[in-house]
Amino acid sequence: MTAKKEVITRAALAQRIHDELGIPFTEASSIVDDFFEAITYGLETRDSVQLKGFGKFEVREWKGRLGRNIKTGETVKIEPSAKVHFKPSRTLTKRIAKYAGPGIE
Repeated sequence: MTAKKEVITRAALAQRIHDELGIPFTEASSIVDDFFEAITYGLETRDSVQLKGFGKFEVREWKGRLGRNIKTGETVKIEPSAKVHFKPSRTLTKRIAKYAGPGIE
């Protein structure tokens, strides 16, 4: 049985900033919100967002194509779409590999 994984929320991030820097929680919360808003804005404008030592976020465009419904065999049109892609940095990948074991790289 695997242990339950912790979910880190915006509030938890703000609490950590509050604890580490001693600034008011509301200010720490505002910093976290502004950080994510900056990433979101960069992706909305189709810029790539690179965070040194963490990774790179970018929007990838997918062309429309024809697909097939597996159950019926019917051909279906798949509309073009845009999806966010994240590529972790080597630093992050190596750091995670220490705890996750081999095969993460």
